[in-house]
Amino acid sequence: SGIRIRTGMSSGIRIRTGMSSGIRIRTGMSSGIRIRTGMSSGIRIRTGMSSGIRIRTGMSSGIRIRTGMSSGIRIRTGMSSGIRIRTGMSSGIRIRTGMSSGIRIRTGMSSGIRIRTGMSSGIRIRTGMSSGIRIRTGMSSGIRIRTGMSSGIRIRTGMSSGIRIRTGMSSGIRIRTGMSSGIRIRTGMSSGIRIRTGMSSGIRI
Repeated sequence: SGIRIRTGMSSGIRIRTGMSSGIRIRTGMSSGIRIRTGMSSGIRIRTGMSSGIRIRTGMSSGIRIRTGMSSGIRIRTGMSSGIRIRTGMSSGIRIRTGMSSGIRIRTGMSSGIRIRTGMSSGIRIRTGMSSGIRIRTGMSSGIRIRTGMSSGIRIRTGMSSGIRIRTGMSSGIRIRTGMSSGIRIRTGMSSGIRIRTGMSSGIRI
């Protein structure tokens, strides 16, 4: 009921494979967050079907990052009414290429979400400054995925009070590296949960 990192079924957090109601990072089926593959009602990052967020591939009503069809957010490819990150046509968010009234992730300026480059009031994923969500680099009050400083969620690097996935300092969740009071998955120091490396007052995996 706690956290699973590679395989299994957990109500907490899954990082690589399995079925979890919490967070999945690589593969599996979860109602929480999926990062790579699987089916989740929460967040998917790489592949799968999720009503939450998909990052790489799959079909989700939430957010897709790489490929698939989602009513939420797509990051790489597909058609979504929500957010697209790489390619496609979406009324929501586009991250790499395309025309969107919502969010742009890689290039351009959008009133919605930008993931890679530019300045947006919505979400930025790679570079720039946004009040929404940043995924790769920049400073955002929302969510950062790769680098930057955000009060929301950081995935790769930066400082965030929300969730960090790769590197940085966050009071929320860190997945790869950094310092967080929430959850760390790969490296860093956290008062919450550490999954790979680091020192934490919570749980070390």
